[in-house]
Amino acid sequence: MPEENTPKHEQTKPEGEKEIFAVEPESAGVPKLDAPPILEGEDPSADFDATPGGGSGSQSGVKAESKVSGASESKPPFVKEGMGSPRNVAIAGGIALAAAAVLAIVYHELPWYKAVPLTVYNTLAHTAAGVAAVVLAARLAERPLGRVELSAARMLLAVAATTAVFTPNYELPYTGRVDEVVLALAVYAGVTFTLFRFSWRDWQIVAGSHAVMSVLIWIGQGLYAWVATQPPK
Repeated sequence: MPEENTPKHEQTKPEGEKEIFAVEPESAGVPKLDAPPILEGEDPSADFDATPGGGSGSQSGVKAESKVSGASESKPPFVKEGMGSPRNVAIAGGIALAAAAVLAIVYHELPWYKAVPLTVYNTLAHTAAGVAAVVLAARLAERPLGRVELSAARMLLAVAATTAVFTPNYELPYTGRVDEVVLALAVYAGVTFTLFRFSWRDWQIVAGSHAVMSVLIWIGQGLYAWVATQPPK
């Protein structure tokens, strides 16, 4: 048949129909891309916001936080074990508090039924302030606290012993109450160093924080006493 030998572009088309040239994409200068789609074969549920190294941003933040907390928990506790159980240390603190109460009866200007409750209250209040100082120092050192009851028992013994040696008036010449203050500070430092076994830096933080809180307690007591003595309007 003649038409079969006619070139493709010379074949006649029906009248009124535009001639259409069959042009392959390569001949038009458009490259043919055989690469598969970018996301072909990917898991539709995959998290494409993940950070390098695996895990999403929120998951990596949780992991980082857990690593920090794990590092903190791996450090030794701030309140070391040993030097007596909480029960035994608390019994020793109770004995020291009883001694301070007896000395308050002897040396305090107030009658015994006022001196004893005041001594017990002050000792317990300053013991609580001491425990708060230990907690604060542990937080600053980024270390786990340890047993709170052990810290409270040790601080009770330290404060009660300090109160017991501060209450009497030793009446040394030319000293006033300076000798009692120096002796009380020496007892406090000795007991806390012996029982807690702090480093010098940690002890400074605990003792300084305890001193600030004790001053605030004294200011509060003085303010209350001043207000109570004011005449009514």
